[in-house]
Amino acid sequence: MAQIPADSQSASTAEPSVTQPADPHPWSMQDIIVVLHKPRHPGNVGAVARALANFNCGGLRLVGPHCAIDGEARARAKHGRELLLEAQTYDDLTEAVADGNWVVATSGIAGSAALGYLRHPLSPWEFSQALIQRGGRSPPAGPLLLLFGPEDSGLSSDELALTEGVVTIPTNPAYPVLNLSQAVVVMLYELSRAMSLDGDGGAFEVAGDWRAKPAPRASYQQRSRLVERVQTIASRVGYRRHKLPRVRVMLRRILARADPSLWDYHTLMGLCRRLEYNLDRVEAMGPQVGPDEGD
Repeated sequence: MAQIPADSQSASTAEPSVTQPADPHPWSMQDIIVVLHKPRHPGNVGAVARALANFNCGGLRLVGPHCAIDGEARARAKHGRELLLEAQTYDDLTEAVADGNWVVATSGIAGSAALGYLRHPLSPWEFSQALIQRGGRSPPAGPLLLLFGPEDSGLSSDELALTEGVVTIPTNPAYPVLNLSQAVVVMLYELSRAMSLDGDGGAFEVAGDWRAKPAPRASYQQRSRLVERVQTIASRVGYRRHKLPRVRVMLRRILARADPSLWDYHTLMGLCRRLEYNLDRVEAMGPQVGPDEGD
């Protein structure tokens, strides 16, 4: 979910020249699903569905929509009407992103001050390159979820904390506001530009470093369980409570960039279990008396 509305601010950045890797990789535009959190205008929802059809994307999800799929939405969808009518609707954002391989938000607000870690953004170009590098390691274990927030307010800090990355579209600081569907088009264009169109025009494949037998990757839910496990241990060893939310977000982003395999995940969870076992033993022994204490 991110700021779909379009309030995207950020200094413009120079782009490197596009390089085309040699071997095609199974990542495709069909692996991309756009998630609209609390959209307010039916015309915007319809226009987003049209953009998804333009770029051959996998689907549309609506979380707590504040508008109906009415005639205006259907008219704006054009040939994306089928995607519009088949959009999945959720009441809860956590549920809507639970099956994601990578959950990425868009935001028009760059990070600053104490909460800057929540909005430390990549440009769309940088994100597309990160996707290629990530995709080169294995086939996707789930969809890439692009999250856009309400048109009038964007995503809250709590909502951003559920994501594993933030993208900000550089625009004119004097007038940074993009329409929701415009922001979606920019994101999809940059992703498709980093991919190669196959012969029948039906799918975009990421060019990357392919392995014959890639290792399966840990899912978003598994990475989230690992983050919660580490945070529980941090709390038990006395890590400052007010710093724990920041730890959660930073661990979530670090794990997303690392794209751990299932083997990595189980290894780290095993380490957490051993730490918790030893903490249980220490706590069961009660407070210990030091050499200079007692009578």
